[in-house]
Amino acid sequence: MTDVSTDHPENIPYIELAEEGRQISFRKDCPGAIKIYRKVNEDERELLIQQTRTPYLDKEKFPSGTKLTYSVELEQGNETKKYELKARV
Repeated sequence: MTDVSTDHPENIPYIELAEEGRQISFRKDCPGAIKIYRKVNEDERELLIQQTRTPYLDKEKFPSGTKLTYSVELEQGNETKKYELKARV
């Protein structure tokens, strides 16, 4: 089951469950620098990758029922946009 929560009306970015893990993508090309953080259950969030492009595939395995929260930060010009995606494995 995937539950996606963002504050953007067009659901940018989005998350999909793939055979290899969870894939984070944008619905359109994003020219700015992207940082992706992950929080597992109630642990502190950790930086997974920075200066990346999407799609990004998180291949780490988790036990069933684990709650994952991804924070995606996108820098465009002088502005930083933040999005939150949630998934449960």
